[in-house]
Amino acid sequence: MDLVKTIDYQIITPLFPLELKTKQLNQAIVGQSFSQQIDVFGALPPYQFSSSALPDGLTLTEDGLLAGTPTSTGDFEIELSIKAANGTTLTSKLALPINNKSDFDTLFCSTIVDFGDSLEASDILDGRFDTIILDKYTSFVNFGTAITTGDSGAYNYQGVKAIENVSLNIGDVVRLIWFNSGDSDILFSPKISFNDADRVSSDDDEIWHTVDEVRVKANHFGVSQFIITESTDASVINVNNNYDNNNILVMDRIELVQPTKLLTDVCLYPFVEF
Repeated sequence: MDLVKTIDYQIITPLFPLELKTKQLNQAIVGQSFSQQIDVFGALPPYQFSSSALPDGLTLTEDGLLAGTPTSTGDFEIELSIKAANGTTLTSKLALPINNKSDFDTLFCSTIVDFGDSLEASDILDGRFDTIILDKYTSFVNFGTAITTGDSGAYNYQGVKAIENVSLNIGDVVRLIWFNSGDSDILFSPKISFNDADRVSSDDDEIWHTVDEVRVKANHFGVSQFIITESTDASVINVNNNYDNNNILVMDRIELVQPTKLLTDVCLYPFVEF
């Protein structure tokens, strides 16, 4: 007697509803290369993307890459049509702001020090300062200074010494310009001191201040800012990147925003232009 019973069955892969994973498009700039992959989830891949109208200079590939160089400003809304391999469709809209570079200029601002790829190529542009300072484990690299010996963020500082104490008043803003030479985003909180020309130590909480956390995209510049909340006489502006790395996070320059500066004193946002 045959006690084995064979049962035919079919394995069905559950299909989730087709949804847009990308919820927000990046800021686009006129004349600057733009590229962003639009991602979806659910149904059955591969997916086919299309759009009836795009801002001038941009294209959308069938696999969802929005790319190009925008030619005009505006607050655009892109209507996307997505079709999955099993025939499921989705229509959705994403906002895309396109601005001019000048929209990101900072007024009443000037550069204190612009770090180059060597001491000789670096420029102190504020006459109240005269000496560049640097940790021995930090060196000049392309775009500025970075940790080049080891990878400890504690063994890093770069900045400038003042000829005489410089008055920093409530509301003044120190802008720190960074470059991320790596292949992934960096999220970090640098530190700054106006009285210490050396490394951060565990008992330096009163003279080292934590700057707001900032994310710098891979192969991009980024800006972190420290707002002066208590008037101080600065003998130095010294910056610690406070991020473990080797030759990836680069300090490009230090800028200062003060209402006493001229309206013609303008700091340009550091867009990537290679």
